[in-house]
Amino acid sequence: MANGKKALGIRNNLTSRRMFDLVDRDGTGYIDFEEYRSFIGMLRHKDLKKRLAFVFQVYDLDGDGFLTASEAKQVLEASLSEQELNLVDDDINRLVDALLHALDHDRDRNVSAADFVRVVSRFPGIAGQLDQFTGVWLPTLMVRKSKRPEAAGWLFRLRRRLAEQWPGLTWMALYIAANVVVIAIAVKHQVDIGANYGMQTARAGGAALNLNMALVLVPMCRSLWGALRHTFVARLVKIDDMVDYHKTIGSSIIAFSIIHIAGHFTNYQLTNQTIIEALLHTKAGLTGLLISLAFMIMLWGVLTRVTNREWFVLTHLLYGGFLIGLLMHGPVFWLWFIVPASFFAIDALSRYFIKTRRMKVIELKTLAEGVTSVLLRKPKRMNFYPGDFVRMQIPKISSHEWHPFTISAAPESSQFAVHVRNIGDWSGALHNLSRKKGVSHRTLTARIDGPYGAPTSSVYRSPIAVLIAGGIGVTPFASVLQSILLRHKRNEVASQSKQLIYFHWLNRTQKSYEWFINLLATAEQQLGSNRFQLYIHLTSLSHNLSNIAMQIALDAYRKQYKRDPLTNLRAVTSAGRPNWDTIFADLASQHPCLPIDVYFCGPPELADKVKSACRLQGFFFHQERFD
Repeated sequence: MANGKKALGIRNNLTSRRMFDLVDRDGTGYIDFEEYRSFIGMLRHKDLKKRLAFVFQVYDLDGDGFLTASEAKQVLEASLSEQELNLVDDDINRLVDALLHALDHDRDRNVSAADFVRVVSRFPGIAGQLDQFTGVWLPTLMVRKSKRPEAAGWLFRLRRRLAEQWPGLTWMALYIAANVVVIAIAVKHQVDIGANYGMQTARAGGAALNLNMALVLVPMCRSLWGALRHTFVARLVKIDDMVDYHKTIGSSIIAFSIIHIAGHFTNYQLTNQTIIEALLHTKAGLTGLLISLAFMIMLWGVLTRVTNREWFVLTHLLYGGFLIGLLMHGPVFWLWFIVPASFFAIDALSRYFIKTRRMKVIELKTLAEGVTSVLLRKPKRMNFYPGDFVRMQIPKISSHEWHPFTISAAPESSQFAVHVRNIGDWSGALHNLSRKKGVSHRTLTARIDGPYGAPTSSVYRSPIAVLIAGGIGVTPFASVLQSILLRHKRNEVASQSKQLIYFHWLNRTQKSYEWFINLLATAEQQLGSNRFQLYIHLTSLSHNLSNIAMQIALDAYRKQYKRDPLTNLRAVTSAGRPNWDTIFADLASQHPCLPIDVYFCGPPELADKVKSACRLQGFFFHQERFD
């Protein structure tokens, strides 16, 4: 029995005991092969009504052929317990009444098997839920796949993709062309002076390295690009992809370094020079060896970044000595480097003297699911856009660690706040600090570097914006909603009165929605469905037999009371992960040919699915990243 519960992922005895009794037809207390085969055959049956008849038998606890209020309540309470959901008794009783009312097709106050099958078979997604439940028993069973929604026309998608990517493609073409030009000039010069092909290769790689070593700093001028984000420049350059540009240039540096080194080694062989003498007894060889070593250490830090971010940060500090070595190694490198270095120096000084400031911590508050709310005193001259992020350091926790967090307060607010999820040593220390009783946080200070722009800060430009948050990824959108509500309250919404926002929030547990539940309720009430449509997705709701009754009960409850019992919002709480292909296809049909921007903040695996669905319908995809 215990093994069966574990295999099914069921944590309550009610459903598992009832299922066991139904499968164990001879009442021996054991399930023999014939009983098991009969059960599997029923699960795999193509007739949905026959499978639903078995579900009814599971709910009909006393086996009298009718579903009573007492049995319905036991089933729903078992589902609530299994999904770790909490409802007050009054809401549970209303849920039971709503379920029975929805199932009583002939209104004779008795829910029979025929009533149950007739009503439940009409609910969308029921067959899919049963298939997922069956898949737990039979992992190799081919689940019946629903037909994928039709994609937008290929020409339409191509135009949208080009419109989205043309700044990046343009700059990439210019970047490649610049490399080709400097390589060609270097090779021609070496040919003209009669150099061998080893030296030609070395000088070609060196010329490209001069260009790329100078350019690699430009994408990292955070203050510069942040200041240009809300200007016309943002339409010519993909500011959100600056880190990707930095990585691309870094990859080019690796490739051209290999070419440069290989060319020199070839030249040593052609000119009969010993490698040891060339490397250790010449300025160019010695500096080249040292900067190559520094570069390999930095590369090692990049490759181990996911598992050891501190090592990545530490090794990247070598770039200062690395650049000094380059200036000594390359006789003309300073000509390439002086302009980008000036921009980077100005940017660094701006960040240190203007962007970085100390702020007093007003409150540390422990929230559900290991989240800590950090409320700080906002400086008078601190301006930012909704969705901007900052890098934060708390000296009491660590004097050298900086971590990026989205600002969860609105620019118009008098407060400044961030929400931190407990996922590591630093965030864990902050969470523990917030839980200490009797400790005053009034003397606690934080150092803030920022604010810096992020994709979400451009939401106001989108006539139709789809906001998708995974867990704590809701913070940039909380800032956006607060800003919209404050301006709505001050009657400053003329420019955004026609904007329509679709907000999808995915969370594992019910408690997670407590973070911003009041904000969402206010947005629903003040903005109305013509401007704001909210969708809640509770991913911990597993697709098992007891949850089928729960889904029908929740749906009936919402129709009767105009609110969701789990969140008290008007928004529907859906079980499991949403089908983005279907959702976006519906959106595309509602707004044909109109540009739709999807703003995403959440885990990478979810981002890939959302991005794929966007490409299918020609939507513009913007992902929040803190690289």
